[in-house]
Amino acid sequence: MIKKIACLLLIAFFFIMPFAEAYASSPPTESYNFDHWDEYVPTPLPYVPHQTISGATLGIGALSRPTDMFICTDGSIYIVDAGNNRIIHLSSDLSLERIIDSFTNNGATDTFSAPQGIFVAEDGSIYVADTGNNRIVAFSADGVMFQLIDSLPEVADTVSGFIPQKVTVNNDGRVFVIAQNIFQGILCYSPESEFIAFFGKIDVNVSPWDWLWRLLSTQEQRSRQRLFIPMEFNNMDLDYRGFLFTTNIDTTNQQKIKRLNPAGKDILGEMIENRGKTPLIGDTYYPFRGAGSGPSLFVDVIARDSGMYSALDVTRCRVFTYDSEGNMLYVFGGIGHIEGLLIRPVAIDVLDDKILILDQLRGDIVVYTETEYGREINRAVQARYEGREMDAVAHWQRVLHMDAHYELAYAGVGKSLLASGQNEEAMEYLQKGNEPRYYSIALRRYRTEVMKEFSGVIFTVIVLSAIGLVVYKIVRKPKERVNQDA
Repeated sequence: MIKKIACLLLIAFFFIMPFAEAYASSPPTESYNFDHWDEYVPTPLPYVPHQTISGATLGIGALSRPTDMFICTDGSIYIVDAGNNRIIHLSSDLSLERIIDSFTNNGATDTFSAPQGIFVAEDGSIYVADTGNNRIVAFSADGVMFQLIDSLPEVADTVSGFIPQKVTVNNDGRVFVIAQNIFQGILCYSPESEFIAFFGKIDVNVSPWDWLWRLLSTQEQRSRQRLFIPMEFNNMDLDYRGFLFTTNIDTTNQQKIKRLNPAGKDILGEMIENRGKTPLIGDTYYPFRGAGSGPSLFVDVIARDSGMYSALDVTRCRVFTYDSEGNMLYVFGGIGHIEGLLIRPVAIDVLDDKILILDQLRGDIVVYTETEYGREINRAVQARYEGREMDAVAHWQRVLHMDAHYELAYAGVGKSLLASGQNEEAMEYLQKGNEPRYYSIALRRYRTEVMKEFSGVIFTVIVLSAIGLVVYKIVRKPKERVNQDA
């Protein structure tokens, strides 16, 4: 009997072991997309966790409440370690370069107090939202301060004073600041620290659902919301054209990602509305109870190459990536305490083919690398953005080989074929991709092609018919006269 039990256990062990190994080695994240009807469709993973960087791995002690991260064009990484009142500078290979915990202010040493945001210019100048000291400080690469913003304009509608949260700077040296309890928009200052104007105000729309959700929220959910509720905007990033991507924490089904032109107008939201697309709100359906319940709350956005942008959702710790037309390309991530998952992500940035996410509660950075699936999607979007239509078709076809239900790939092939003049072939793919707008364009162009192709034949038939009619009438008239004479 004992031998039989041992044999059964041994058989069970060999049967279960491969599945256990596969489960243990599988990435602890999930990925999906939305179809034409906004239903969830599982997809392969576009990115998988690769490594984790912490204060311990860097040999500098634990990070305490990190709040922001910035990656320069040369790959240098700056991390705002708010709890330790310092900035961590890493090289592009993710090794420690230096720790910045002070700078020179008019010849004297100055320090930070609970900094919240950072921006690094091309020349190495560093701008810090020094929140605890109620100021924006800018200092050169060698640590000498050259700009200070420490006051609000008289027109600012607040009683809490200047509490800067995030900062970014455009090519003209204009400084954009998101400040707590300022609901008139993003503050814009000149290089001389003079206030210019409020930028891109959001109209507040508090729906009955919003009130109900906040009423039913758990204490943990409210604690997450309190991190970002005091301001309408909670983060921003400049793209290569100088347009400002922003996120806000509106819990209603309003546009949560905006792309503001120099006049402060949301051109992204306007385009999506004109196309009849769903506003960029993250998850369209979500649980009402338990961990990860409630609407998506974007806390950061990063402008990427080829018009793409990725937004970070703190509710379910996921990354939503969209193309320049507002189509969702992929989602990945997940909430949890095991390695590769997140608990309270606060910042996102891109380094080559990697996506880095800063987790405030864990005090570390999770590095995700793109899979073949994610790489083909990224390359397809880039090829079409650069006008290389047939290259885009090849990449989209490889995506469809890995995911036959990916509607955007069908649409992508169709759009590229349409742009290259292959209208009949484009119609087939655009129909599968549920793109009625582009399908109508392809159909109209295809009809025009057909008309042009057969226009010569049609013209010949018309001319011959007219000639035949004239000949018929000429021949018929003498016969009629003969008949009349008879």
